[in-house]
Amino acid sequence: MKQISKNAIKYRRVTSALYLIIPIVILVVLCVALIFTPSEVDIYLYIAMGGILLITLIYVGYFIVLEPMLKYKYFRYQIENGELIVEEGIFTRKRHVAPLFRIQNIDVTEGPIMRKFGLSGITFATASETLYITELEKEEAAALRQNVREIINKSKRGSSV
Repeated sequence: MKQISKNAIKYRRVTSALYLIIPIVILVVLCVALIFTPSEVDIYLYIAMGGILLITLIYVGYFIVLEPMLKYKYFRYQIENGELIVEEGIFTRKRHVAPLFRIQNIDVTEGPIMRKFGLSGITFATASETLYITELEKEEAAALRQNVREIINKSKRGSSV
């Protein structure tokens, strides 16, 4: 089975780091509040700062360090015997199988941060489900899309007799 791009690790780290902006701003505001308050600071301000700092450190540990590597390690996909197979999940493993002839729509998506890392995501939609393959190299996503379209077109021509 194929893996997503190695750049997906960096991409996930950057996008997760963007979510840290709010807790960091709150910590800065609380530190400024400590500077401008009297010397008898309320203990609850320290408890709030410690709690936010602890949550931020847990977030950094999991979502910036651990989770991107695990997603890279455990996300797989392949096309085999006329089926698209996607395996994903860190704690709960899921295996999605969609027959190629049931695919109705294929979309390639690319956000501004994905573009910076040369990545694209590709969505395969059937009547019953949508499969999303994340963080492929742009060329690989375009080639996968073209390959699936060719297989679908061949199967339609073969069944229209």
